[in-house]
Amino acid sequence: MTDSASHDIVSLQLNASAEVKVLIVDDSRSLRRVLKRELGRMGIHSTEFAQDGVAAIEALRKEVFDLILLDIEMPNLDGIGVLKLLKADPDLKDIPVIVISGFDYLEQSIQCIRLGAEDYLPKPFSSVLLQTRVFVALAKKRV
Repeated sequence: MTDSASHDIVSLQLNASAEVKVLIVDDSRSLRRVLKRELGRMGIHSTEFAQDGVAAIEALRKEVFDLILLDIEMPNLDGIGVLKLLKADPDLKDIPVIVISGFDYLEQSIQCIRLGAEDYLPKPFSSVLLQTRVFVALAKKRV
């Protein structure tokens, strides 16, 4: 990582609570709480939840988000479907998406990246890795 990127991440960390809004999309209430807590530790306190892909798309049509943390396996509309809809929508396509899935399949992670996801994390995830990926995704968005 370059000094510039490191500086951007530190700057983001200092300003995160005032500026960043994250949509957490997962059908597991406990995982949504864990992700909210982890984001809070990073200084990101503005979060919204969606329990499935349909609720996520509805939330994205009503509010502006800086980042989406997206599960793959969900009822009604899965994460792959959400990614396809997001990337086809000119108003939503630039929101970075980090896919967090209980399945650590190389093929699935490649598919998500090809569909436009910024990154892919298998569950259970490391807090340090989550923090790094979140701040890198947000730093890239601001460039």
